Amino acid sequence: MDIPVPSQPFPFTTYEYKGHFAKAATIAERYGFNVVTVPKLQKKERSLKSPERFAESRVALLRAISEVRYDPKEQPLLLMYTEKVPYRPLRRLHLDIIGVSSGAAEAVLLYTTRAILREYGYDNLSLAINSVGGRNAQPHFRAELTAYYRTHLHATLNECPHCSVALKENLTDVLACTREQCAMIHENAPKPIHFLSESSRAHFHDVLEALEHFAIPYTIAHHLVGDERYTTRTIFELRAPHGRSGTPVSVAYGERYDNLGTLTRAHRDIPAIGVAIDTNCSSLRESYKERTGPQKPTAHIVQMGAPARFKGLMLMELLRTKNIDAHATFLEQTLAEQMRLAKKKSPPFLVIIGHKEAMENTAIVRHVESHTQATVPLEDIPRHIARFRI
Repeated sequence: MDIPVPSQPFPFTTYEYKGHFAKAATIAERYGFNVVTVPKLQKKERSLKSPERFAESRVALLRAISEVRYDPKEQPLLLMYTEKVPYRPLRRLHLDIIGVSSGAAEAVLLYTTRAILREYGYDNLSLAINSVGGRNAQPHFRAELTAYYRTHLHATLNECPHCSVALKENLTDVLACTREQCAMIHENAPKPIHFLSESSRAHFHDVLEALEHFAIPYTIAHHLVGDERYTTRTIFELRAPHGRSGTPVSVAYGERYDNLGTLTRAHRDIPAIGVAIDTNCSSLRESYKERTGPQKPTAHIVQMGAPARFKGLMLMELLRTKNIDAHATFLEQTLAEQMRLAKKKSPPFLVIIGHKEAMENTAIVRHVESHTQATVPLEDIPRHIARFRI
């Protein structure tokens, strides 16, 4: 994916954030996200309201982008914003990547989300993930699922507290049933993954390959199907053990919503993926101060190619745990674009990972002021930088 030097002004005002998600904002900005505020939803857009997934924030974002004729495919957007969950003492953090259709967006989003959740004390995270395919896959799957349960109506399902409700209200929810007596019936039911096109299969393969690179444990969760109006391809939940029993509960929910643009003023598909994290929050105080210039990190990581991107993401997490402020733009793959952004931020150190370095678990660390550089094993980079800083 070649991304040219940006010719478009950034469509949102960016902010310095203070509040409940201050730590999350710091981490997100290191991975290339910008803190923004969401435009208000217009009356005619409120038909998309969903009490479970809150698509309206994304609708407002896509509408704002289309109004200024911004093309996120030319220059992708990585956005962070927050909102109060109505009628509940919860605050919701959103991370969205708009303009990237490849599995690189899932890789960056999942890695950033995991880093944030760990910072807030969520350990032993597991991932439940699924793919529902493109625009044509969802209707086909749901039609087959309906036909299957029409011919497999059984007293066992009607006696099940979960299935009896799902059969009446939302058929796809039956796939989430864990009751042993229902297992055999559900096991043979159609699954979304069976209806993927070749391009959707290839996309999902790329996403799973990235997870294996990062050693993120995952399971294919066939019951994750999203909203048939706009959910496309990848859908996931990050889960953490809860209570004494250690039962996994969802702490973050994410999905692609490539089709959502057709339901806004854009009237076209816009590749996009987002994740939402809900937390209990006794104080809802937040402040936003408009940014007047770029942040100056200690190091900026430049990577060339997919293997280097994976290594760069892992190095970013290592530097974060060592309290070294590093930034990167993991969706821009051209060297010229990454170097332009690095020059804008003026970091004391450039960390460059090419294909050779990725294969050898090393990086070129350049000290900008002294014009010196060295090839350093990835695990030694924090110590190498620290020597210059002392």
